[in-house]
Amino acid sequence: AGSIVVAPAAPQTVVRPGLFIRLEPDAAVVYWGAIFADFTLESTTDLSPTSTWTTISRPYAFDGYFYQYREPLAALQQQQFFRLRKP
Repeated sequence: AGSIVVAPAAPQTVVRPGLFIRLEPDAAVVYWGAIFADFTLESTTDLSPTSTWTTISRPYAFDGYFYQYREPLAALQQQQFFRLRKP
C-alpha cells in the first residue's frame, strides 16, 4: 500500500496580443485595448537591431474599448511595422 501526491497542474494562461492591424479601403488601422492606455505607439520601416522607432503622437482616437491610429494607405510605406512601448 502506498500513496502518490501529485502537484497541482499549472494554470493555463492564454496571452492575448495587445496590438491589432486591419486594412480598410482607405487606411491601415492600428488599434489596441484600453488596458494599454499608458503605452505609446511607434513605427519603423526596418526591423534590424539598429532600426529607429518613431513615436506616433497622441492623442489617439478612442471608441470606448480600443485606441486607434489610422495611417492613410497613400502614406503607408511599402513595409511598415508598429509596436506599443511603455514610456
